[in-house]
Amino acid sequence: MLPIFVYGTLQFPDIAAAVAGRPLQGRGARLVGYARFQVQRAPFPGIAPRPGARVDGLVYEDVDAAALARIDAFEGELYRRERVCVEPHDGDGPLQAQTYVVRPRWRSALRDRDWDPEAFAREWHAAYLREFGGVSAAGGRR
Repeated sequence: MLPIFVYGTLQFPDIAAAVAGRPLQGRGARLVGYARFQVQRAPFPGIAPRPGARVDGLVYEDVDAAALARIDAFEGELYRRERVCVEPHDGDGPLQAQTYVVRPRWRSALRDRDWDPEAFAREWHAAYLREFGGVSAAGGRR
């Protein structure tokens, strides 16, 4: 199974553990050729292709099929899971991974500004963890 590259709310270890159903071990990585944006009227981000841009995040290499199903449910229809190549920050060389890219039909919902993880932590983290801590593969919500 390919690793998962995350760039938003799943970078928070407690949210990732709640969604995946168990703790995940992540390491810093960069995705080149994509930009991260705030999603309109939402506390989470989305990414879309953009030449010359880059997105820093985490790569989780210990995601099994059950955790992947839960993450897919959490991400929902706004996103499409795509195969990408990320650059781990530890210099370990390029790594094939999967990430969640906003589907083309919904890219108009992306604001022309980056998502702010510090603002998310202050304003949404606690409520988000309560809301999505019980996501299941059968009935996820975003």
